[in-house]
Amino acid sequence: MRYLLPLAAAAFPALVIAQVTQQSASISPEGEKRIVRQVILKDEHGMDVLVEQHLIELENGDYLYLHSSQPRATRELDERICASFGSQVSRGSVIRLSPDTLGGGACRSESPVDPSSAAPQENSAPYLQAVAPGNYVVSANQNSVHRGTSTYRLDSASTVTSDLVIDNRCRQSANDPTPGGVSGTSDVYVNCFMPSAGTAPTRMTACGGGQCVHDANSFSVF
Repeated sequence: MRYLLPLAAAAFPALVIAQVTQQSASISPEGEKRIVRQVILKDEHGMDVLVEQHLIELENGDYLYLHSSQPRATRELDERICASFGSQVSRGSVIRLSPDTLGGGACRSESPVDPSSAAPQENSAPYLQAVAPGNYVVSANQNSVHRGTSTYRLDSASTVTSDLVIDNRCRQSANDPTPGGVSGTSDVYVNCFMPSAGTAPTRMTACGGGQCVHDANSFSVF
């Protein structure tokens, strides 16, 4: 059974309401709360675009976002955004969004490691680096895209987990199963509405191969 959910009573915060134009909820046969919503996001050129998202709402109010469960137009937007990063959609990624997060995604590019090639000591497997976004300017009273990056080199199969937090509100966590013997880059991004001018902190955490690394930065909102 599907029912319309009034925006003022929805789980997401008031700051997000202006960007979500319609939302409905239903309970699946498995007992999951399924959310379908129309939301205004930024595309790969920074332009507003209205897309439909299919989400699973968790008990704490977070959402699960699965690329393969989205309508074609939404999947194509994910693909174009990843292409603008020089990467591809991570189709096996499980993405978790905070209520403040309008949208997000995960991109990945990786290649096999040639065992005969010697990597610099600082890049030998397992190697992991996280880079938080920062040192740029965005406009207030608009949503904007923010990207965190994980770089890795793994000698055995693992799961690369990326956790990006923007302005202590918008959060995206992605889990990517990764085979061993590869080096690669994982880019995760969020669409986050910035309500007022100031400085917004950012945090990025990456875990894989039995270790975690962290980075922090900030950007300006005017």
